[in-house]
Parts: sequence; structure tokens; C-alpha cells
Amino acid sequence: MFDNILNAVCNALNQYMRNRFSITKDKVKLSNVMRSDDNKGVGDSEKISVTLVSVSQEQNVRHKTPNLADMPINLTLLVLFAVYSGDDGSYEQSLKELSAVMSFFQGNPVLTSQNIPDLPADIERLVFRLETQTIQEQQNMWAMLGGKHVPSATYRVNLVPIMEGNNSISGRVGSGFGG
Repeated sequence: MFDNILNAVCNALNQYMRNRFSITKDKVKLSNVMRSDDNKGVGDSEKISVTLVSVSQEQNVRHKTPNLADMPINLTLLVLFAVYSGDDGSYEQSLKELSAVMSFFQGNPVLTSQNIPDLPADIERLVFRLETQTIQEQQNMWAMLGGKHVPSATYRVNLVPIMEGNNSISGRVGSGFGG
């Protein structure tokens, strides 16, 4: 599910970047900050890397449904958009592209199937908010991800309902499990 959501966001952002910079190739790619094959970042590919940093349950949403198995789980995703200029790219171009990413989300803070047709059908909406981080929090995040800092922005994506039919286990909890 996360791959489908973030790929839909990448597709929309790629379309925006193609129009804004009059380019034909995709710039935005769902990827790790570090490649596992050679310990290099994706920086040599001149891409905008979209990385899922963390997933947490949205705590502010209250449900009136008494059966917990019938409730969707609303999640908060922390997503990093990192702009790599590549070996021969310019830092100035990276800053322009980061500004474009931020402009996209400033103009489109709520994404739905109306403005992103390939958004999964079970997703009502995605709400993007720029996440303000201290220098220490940024340093910790980049160290955790194993990358060297590049121009980037982190967004908190709220209200991602998950409900895949009947998720409940047959019978009572504890029945049929070793005893």
C-alpha cells in the first residue's frame, strides 16, 4: 500500500516538474537515501529521492465504531524529499528543484483521487504539512538513513485510512494458537 501511495505522489510531482522545468525525463523517484549496493547515495542519478522515514498511528482521530476490527487505521507518514544534483549538477539547481517540490505541496496540500488519479481507491485523501525539524533532529534523521545531507524537505502526511476488508482473526483472540 505505501508503495502505491508514494508512487502516485511521485507521478504527480514528476508531472509538475516536467511542466515547470520543461523537461521530458522523470526527476522524482521513490528510493532509499542510500543505495545498498555501493554505499553511495542516489546523488549520482540527479534525482529527487522520496523516502518513507517513519509510519505512526494518527492519535487525534476518534471513531464511534465499537468494534475495533471494523475501524480504519489512520496513519501519519513522515516522508523525506531529498534533491541530489549529481556529480556534475549544480547546488543552485538542487535549490530550484527543492523550491519546486515545496511549491507543489504549498499549492496542493490535500491530494485526492480528483487531483491524483492513480491514488489507491481506498485512500480518501492525503494531507501534506511541512515538518519543522531542529538541526539536531535533521542530523539524527540523516545519520539514521545513512546519507549525507543534501537540500531536502520533510513532510508529515496525515489521514491515510487502511481498511482491507475483514481484518479480524477467526474466532476469539487466543483461540487456535497453541492450545
